[in-house]
Amino acid sequence: MGKIFYFFFIALLSSQSLMDLGSTLMVLSVLVIWVQKKNRKEIFKLPSLGLEWVFLFWTVVVLIGLLISRQPETPWLKSFLVFRWIIEFYFYTAAILILEPTEKDFKKLLPVLFFASLYAVMAYLLKFHPFLESSANREANLLGYRTGGFFLNPMPFAHSYGPLGILLMGPILYMNRKKLLENKFWIFCAFITLLAVILSFTRGVWIGMALGLVCMGFFINWKKGMMVLSAGALSAGLLILAIPSILERILFSLNPTATYDSERLIIWKANWLIFTENPIFGIGYNENANRLRQYFDRMGVPEGFLESHAHNQYLHFLAGTGILGLSCFLVVILGLFRMHFMAFKGLSESQNSFWKGLALGVLGAEICFFVSGVTESNFSIAKNRYLIMTIWALGCWLYFKMKQQNEAEKN
Repeated sequence: MGKIFYFFFIALLSSQSLMDLGSTLMVLSVLVIWVQKKNRKEIFKLPSLGLEWVFLFWTVVVLIGLLISRQPETPWLKSFLVFRWIIEFYFYTAAILILEPTEKDFKKLLPVLFFASLYAVMAYLLKFHPFLESSANREANLLGYRTGGFFLNPMPFAHSYGPLGILLMGPILYMNRKKLLENKFWIFCAFITLLAVILSFTRGVWIGMALGLVCMGFFINWKKGMMVLSAGALSAGLLILAIPSILERILFSLNPTATYDSERLIIWKANWLIFTENPIFGIGYNENANRLRQYFDRMGVPEGFLESHAHNQYLHFLAGTGILGLSCFLVVILGLFRMHFMAFKGLSESQNSFWKGLALGVLGAEICFFVSGVTESNFSIAKNRYLIMTIWALGCWLYFKMKQQNEAEKN
């Protein structure tokens, strides 16, 4: 199981195809371990997260929306099967519960993340990417301005690596001076990962990382929160001075007619129109992207205009699955956040501050991801969904670990 999880972590940083393979291997390995159990009562027993009825209701809502609104060419079954991620998420949680990783196990993953992040930074600095065949392709992928790492695209890259960088910051905020000196590579890995995300120039993730870090500080105490806020403001100023492109990006953003933001606003208006006409079950999951041209024609948007997902995760679910689907999504992310916050508060700092810091990192990573979702449909992108599902599973494992600690202390 440990080797499969290590492979899956490598896949999370590099390739959609490897992610699909790694996820399949994770599920199969859990099934094999279950079958080998001598205690037959434990076979096929998934961890209970208290959200099972919400997940069931959500899948029913999605299916009804797809069946009600489908057209002959609608790939409704394919769209519905995307929600197999719910089953995969439960299996990821079961896998970590079986694996029961140690602090040392997490540190074994650092070289992989360090190499992947360093690669992204070097691709930006050298303006060169060996996996792109020509200068035309490099320009198309914006590598002269934004790094996309192994994903070759700055958006999914930032929405995956940003939460990971914030996750690493959790234990750092809990380390004392002696512990910091003993974990120099952990600190350097967090730094290089966050730098790589900054060089992706993905503004939504910048905001998500900033809010995640500040909230993490205040979750510890008021004094730590102010320290993080001050250090963040100072770091932002130094980065602007050191990398002129950051200031250029910020100033460029202030003129929405000269940026992609004007297109995003039109896509938002079209999706809102879709929602107003299909308020309960939506037009069908992902059908808001597939039928966008129909609404563009009604709005007078010319041919050739970008047709894609809603570029806002909440609006994407609102248009595709209606108010019922969005409500389920919000209940899930808030329910899991509450569970992980309980883990952070309940884990004993005296026994091992690393676990408490890791739970704090999970909270920061979730804040980063779902705040970033305001400007990108990140959860609907498989690469990013695999990442946040893994972070969710880690948080749920820490919650069960907290409960075990509390029960042991009572006994």
